[in-house]
Amino acid sequence: MLLLLASGAHGGKQPFISSLPVNIESIQESDSFLSVQAEYPQFQTADPNFNQEIATLISGKIDSFKKESLDNWKARLDTMPADEPVPKNPEQPFEFIVSWQAAQLNNEYLSLLIKIYYFTGGAHGNEEIQAFNYDIVKKKKIGIEDF
Repeated sequence: MLLLLASGAHGGKQPFISSLPVNIESIQESDSFLSVQAEYPQFQTADPNFNQEIATLISGKIDSFKKESLDNWKARLDTMPADEPVPKNPEQPFEFIVSWQAAQLNNEYLSLLIKIYYFTGGAHGNEEIQAFNYDIVKKKKIGIEDF
């Protein structure tokens, strides 16, 4: 999916652009054991390595989620009392959700948050937030060392 994100000037501090082309990658996977719903951006104005870093983060987190969910499910089955029926699948599928939020998208900078929620068993799910910042003019990722 290709979106054109509008961005405007704020107090004269941010340059104005009419649109910023962004491809939204979507991953949907669901069965009785797990549910994966992920959307993340790929920016046409950024270096391919920056986009690849975002994509690699998401695919790596999905792989880890699947492994951890399976390991936790097996551990639960291995520790069930002998007199209880063994369920084939969890009552609800293990869940993995990725969304993203733009902090600043203009013709100089890309700044966004990737929000990851996952439940692999236990009392509650887990949340992670990853920040990504990119200088379009200098064509490089911005890290903490740049400040």
